[in-house]
Amino acid sequence: MTAPTSDGGLRVAFLIKSLPVTPWVADQAAVLAASGVEVHPLVSRIGGGDAPGGVALAGTAPVRVLGGGSLAGRLAGLAADGLRLVATRPGAAAAAARRWRRRDGLLRARAAVAALAARADLLHVHFGNTAVMLLPVRRLTGLPLVVSFYGWDASAAPLKNPRLYEDLFREAAAIVVLSEEMRATLRRLGCPARKLHVVHIAVRVGELRAALERAGGRREVVRDGDAELRLLAVGRLVEKKGLDDALEALAVLARRGVRYQFRIVGEGPLRGELESLTRRLGLNGQVEFAGALPREEVFREMAVCDAFFLPSRQAASGDREGTPTVLIEAGALGIPCVATRHAGTPEVVLDGVTGLLAAERDAAGLAAHLERLARDPTLRASLGEAARRHIEAEFEMEGQIRLLKDISRAALEAGE
Repeated sequence: MTAPTSDGGLRVAFLIKSLPVTPWVADQAAVLAASGVEVHPLVSRIGGGDAPGGVALAGTAPVRVLGGGSLAGRLAGLAADGLRLVATRPGAAAAAARRWRRRDGLLRARAAVAALAARADLLHVHFGNTAVMLLPVRRLTGLPLVVSFYGWDASAAPLKNPRLYEDLFREAAAIVVLSEEMRATLRRLGCPARKLHVVHIAVRVGELRAALERAGGRREVVRDGDAELRLLAVGRLVEKKGLDDALEALAVLARRGVRYQFRIVGEGPLRGELESLTRRLGLNGQVEFAGALPREEVFREMAVCDAFFLPSRQAASGDREGTPTVLIEAGALGIPCVATRHAGTPEVVLDGVTGLLAAERDAAGLAAHLERLARDPTLRASLGEAARRHIEAEFEMEGQIRLLKDISRAALEAGE
């Protein structure tokens, strides 16, 4: 094992299944790099195909794409990496060669050689199911392993194989989860409590607010309880987002005489079904599907909405949210949220303090919360201000990255 960099920093091999990555993973890599950590991204593939030129994550070492292309090309890449490793670290190369087994496969061998050549101190694999696939990399390198779980990997994946993570939980030095709810889920699956650590999905609050100002800034809360309520949802149009439940709740709201407009930003496989449901419920004049929008246009939508509405639920496949990033972003911008008691949401939206929560699939309860917000602009303002303070205190990027660095250092020290 190599010593950490002389300035007290870390060298981390970031193992990622594919690019592009989720915004949180990209931000995490960028902020880690800015804090002095050497981040070496190792990626299995690019969007299911070969690597385009110039792939990079901000501030990190160049991205190494280990899969894709021809078999001859991949073998040549392994040979070149291996020769460099033998030339610079012959002891590490020999140790990895002794541990290699045919079943480890070419991709895992390339990842191990690349991590060793980068003089990584530890491995950080993103998504639990990816970590299972890449577990031989830990064995080949002998490096401590940190694994981050995000949602589907903690909820739906183990339903097909309850023993999926048995070896991973035994061999990983640390398991990072997004919420206390996810910690409890993995504990039930057999992960030792001492290995579990909560690191929230986080945002750079200052950058979000600057983007909002560029979009025109938040509009003043209308002090009229009969004014039209502007609601917003942002996300993929998939089952776990609960947007059909949102439409059912809005039908109830319309029958109560509440005026509103609901904008849905995003695309996904359920768009056609959701549009059909909108027509059946007679909501065409009050619900708009905006499709996928560029980031700056999303901020323009957030600038003029009164509340964010995302009633997530467990999908039939068992898929659950981790923690919806959009709820954190909305809270950081002072937007009150109506959501459900689902996965990590109650840690972002504090019921009655920063927003309002209902049970999953409770259309009547959701409608009641929306009516409260529509009738009481003062409540909207107070919830939004509380949300702003809560996100600053608990979901600011710098603080969460410090936690992650502490976890990584502890994993490294335990492996020495």
